[in-house]
Amino acid sequence: MASRASKPSRRASGGPRSGRRASRRGSDAVGSVVRRHRRDIWGLASILVGLLVAGSVWFSAVGPVGEQVDRVLSAVFGLVRVALPIGLGAVGVAALRGGRRAPSASRDGGDDDEGDGRGDGAAGAERSDSVARMVLGGVLLLVSSTGLLHLASGRPGLDDTAEDLGSAGGVLGVAFGGFLHAWTATWGSVLVLVFVGLVGVIVVTQMTVRSAAAAVLAALRPVGRLLRSAVVNLFSDIKDAPSDHRPADAPGVGPPGAAPTGPGDSPQAAAPPDPAPAPAPTAAPSFPELAAAPAKARGAAKGRKRRRDPSKWSLPSPDLLVAAPSREIDHAEATERGQLLQATLARFDVPTVLLEPVVGPTVTRFVLELDEGVRVSKLESLRKDIALAMASPDVRILSPIPGRRAIGVEVPNLDRQVVRLGDVLRSPEAGEAEHPLEVAIGRDINGHSIMMNLATTPHLLIAGATGAGKSSCLNSLITSVLMRSTPDDVRMILVDPKRVEMGQYDRVPHLLTAPVTDPRKAANALSWAVREMDRRYDLLHETGFRDITGYNSAVEAGSLKPPAGVSADDGEPTGYQSLPFVLVVVDELADLMMVAARDVEESIARIAQMARAVGI
Repeated sequence: MASRASKPSRRASGGPRSGRRASRRGSDAVGSVVRRHRRDIWGLASILVGLLVAGSVWFSAVGPVGEQVDRVLSAVFGLVRVALPIGLGAVGVAALRGGRRAPSASRDGGDDDEGDGRGDGAAGAERSDSVARMVLGGVLLLVSSTGLLHLASGRPGLDDTAEDLGSAGGVLGVAFGGFLHAWTATWGSVLVLVFVGLVGVIVVTQMTVRSAAAAVLAALRPVGRLLRSAVVNLFSDIKDAPSDHRPADAPGVGPPGAAPTGPGDSPQAAAPPDPAPAPAPTAAPSFPELAAAPAKARGAAKGRKRRRDPSKWSLPSPDLLVAAPSREIDHAEATERGQLLQATLARFDVPTVLLEPVVGPTVTRFVLELDEGVRVSKLESLRKDIALAMASPDVRILSPIPGRRAIGVEVPNLDRQVVRLGDVLRSPEAGEAEHPLEVAIGRDINGHSIMMNLATTPHLLIAGATGAGKSSCLNSLITSVLMRSTPDDVRMILVDPKRVEMGQYDRVPHLLTAPVTDPRKAANALSWAVREMDRRYDLLHETGFRDITGYNSAVEAGSLKPPAGVSADDGEPTGYQSLPFVLVVVDELADLMMVAARDVEESIARIAQMARAVGI
């Protein structure tokens, strides 16, 4: 009987144990769920607390609870409580971003707790780094700001009123700022607290001291340029530039008593003391810088070797420009790379016949003929594989080569040849160029020199990354104009807000004024170009020509008669004068638009839209 009675007792006692095990499993499951989402919970809770603190401190819209919260935060943190909602929100966002599970943990199907920093220590440390960084940096910034506010507000003590503590750094400010002041006085306390704040900023933003200093210098550089230009403007002006910087027919140089009208002068300085009627369109050109030179054969349709009449200017010798050393083409290397390309295509079932490669200064073109039945699109789809086989960042496929039944694959050379400006300007192509605004661009893949006429592409924007060669390209264009054209053919306005690129052209006779370095004077120069454009259009309308080329040709041929009612002054002949081309070069256009966008934007738009036909 005893043994029978003991069995039911065990069964009866097994019920509570199973209940405890079930409750333990349930609590473990709840704990697992909570651990799985604890970062999300803490992140949302931090954002919620930040919103409540913002409603209490900023808007006083949380009722009696908000008033008590504001009172407590005022006593503890002082004025820093205004920034607490931002800090709490940032910590919450960092927790939410750090709470994303690693893809490997979710795919393995393991416990989320392992992917949360226990099993996978590296992944957990990486995910919690952002939260720890925000918390540590926030604490350091809190210590620094409360201490500095305590020192700046007269160092109130704990026995002062709550309003005094709330307008300073609160209890924390007394704890940190008061302690440091007792040991290091005011200046020592400020230095220590500023150091703590800088460390907090570095921890929160993950910035190094070097990168922070570079960012500060970049932000202060425009201010420094403005201050420098302001100081320069106090002591100098374009109209006060030395006379040896400009030729005799430069802007501002004219008969005694005449008002300067150059592009660098302001409208107030250019206005005569007494109002006078504007000259009629039928009169001779009113620009001293453009009308002083006698009518000569212009370069509108003449090159450096095809000028019919002698000029008072002599062109510089091309020997002044350095020539590139001669180099022999390594045909064996080109053939070897071509065979490698052919073998690569054969591995992808694209049989080809390799023809003679064309080796250029920087690119080699491999000419291939496809077998019958091979689709061109199949070869084009292998562009990345070809680049990998040729050890090149990219290749260019011409399908087909113009005028041939062949495919061209252009691959950058391993050893590139330098193409110098002097070699291009001494080439036969440059000798055959007739227009004064034809400039050297470079050489094509066949080694032929390329000249480009700026008059057909008058609005040219040169862009690129740092070190891509923008300044070198700009200097090459300007040098090409100076080497091939006289001041009778081309006049230039150089705008250089950086003050370092155009200074070398200061004494060039082609300039209408000294290189413009001040943004406000750049606006005056561009406004002058607009006025000159309008004057030229009036002149073309009067004479019945559509563009400057036809007008200059008629002036050179002598078919335009002097306007009626115009008499000669001082024995000088009057009549229509040839118009030189005007080339406006702006370096750092983006910086100019930032500094003086309102002044220059309208002028640039008008010049870009209408100035082509009149040679500007």
